[in-house]
This record gives sequence, C-alpha cells and structure tokens, in this order.
Amino acid sequence: MPVKIDKKARPAWGMDASCPVTVRVAFLEKKWMLPLLFELFSSSGAKRFSELQRALTPITPKVLALRLTELERAGYLYKRVISKHETEYSVTKESSALRRLVAFFKAECTEHSPASASKCASCPEKGRCLLAYGV
Repeated sequence: MPVKIDKKARPAWGMDASCPVTVRVAFLEKKWMLPLLFELFSSSGAKRFSELQRALTPITPKVLALRLTELERAGYLYKRVISKHETEYSVTKESSALRRLVAFFKAECTEHSPASASKCASCPEKGRCLLAYGV
C-alpha cells in the first residue's frame, strides 16, 4: 500500500523552510545547479547561453534558463543582453560566497576520503576545478 506524504509537513530532522542553511542547501541541490556553477566559476569571463548549454549537455534549454534566472534573482549572476539573440552571463562579487561553500565541500571530501582524493588527483577537469574553487 502506498505511503502518503504530507508535502506541507516539516522535515523529520526538525528544521523548517525558513532556516537560512536549509534554504541555501536546497538552492544548491537543485538539478544542474552545481554543474552550472562549476562552469561559470571555471571560466575566465562571461559565457553565452549556447556555450553553457553545450558545456552542460544534456541539460535542456528550459532548465538552463530557469537556473540562470534563479542565480540572477539571487544576485549571484549578471545578465548582459547584447542583442535579441545574444546574452552573456557572468558571476557577481556576491557569488564568491557560493564559490567558497562549494570549495569547502570539495576540500572536506578530499581531506576525509582517500577515494575522493584519488579521484580528484586523476580528474581531467583538475585544472578547471582549481580555477573554479581554488582547491
């Protein structure tokens, strides 16, 4: 028999949706958010929508547009419209907090897990990761 889940109920661990930590973690765990941030943080300048979509294949244009809008509304992304069909996106100074947070997660994983450290050491994206997060 299926279990009914009350979507309005508080999480089992007692924190509510107004908790800033819960809100920030929920923001980061959205589908494609971390790969998008990695792509934005690892570039030296602005990126166009089509460049981001190619880099994040198989992301759909709808999801990419949604994530970019969320980042822009949160103040982490600057959108510059060049023409009707050309738009560039670049990270803002405020996004440095997200960069530090993701860098913390990466450092924590590699420090406490030999398997993670080994994967990071042999990763072909190591240079871009260093550029993106500084670790």
